[in-house]
Amino acid sequence: MRRRLTSWVGAWVICMHVLFCECAMQYRYVSADPEYLSCGNSECREEILGKCLVKTCSGSITFRIINIRTTMLFAFFTGGFDAPCLLKTSSALNFSNPSSPLYAHLASPDSTATSVICATSRSSKGSCGM
Repeated sequence: MRRRLTSWVGAWVICMHVLFCECAMQYRYVSADPEYLSCGNSECREEILGKCLVKTCSGSITFRIINIRTTMLFAFFTGGFDAPCLLKTSSALNFSNPSSPLYAHLASPDSTATSVICATSRSSKGSCGM
């Protein structure tokens, strides 16, 4: 496979027993890493008589992912967005503690000195306290 400017990686949410939802949650072009296109990080996978027959190239891109409490995967595409061709997917990735409380919210329910602190959580018991 030739390395292309239009190759990209998408972070996908796995939902309702369907491999891909309607669109990627995030994506990055692999050309964001100049080492990928120039094959600066290469490894010979098959060699005969000192000549490399199969060479792989690697690159690195970064995603900022928040805990959305669902399984995700990454998919590698070529062909840009006009004619995407799926080349490889990662295995399913789960957050280490998807039920932990997140995003605290402080509220004053009345005009007294009472405050309520809530955090979004998967817990059926709720995450609010006074």
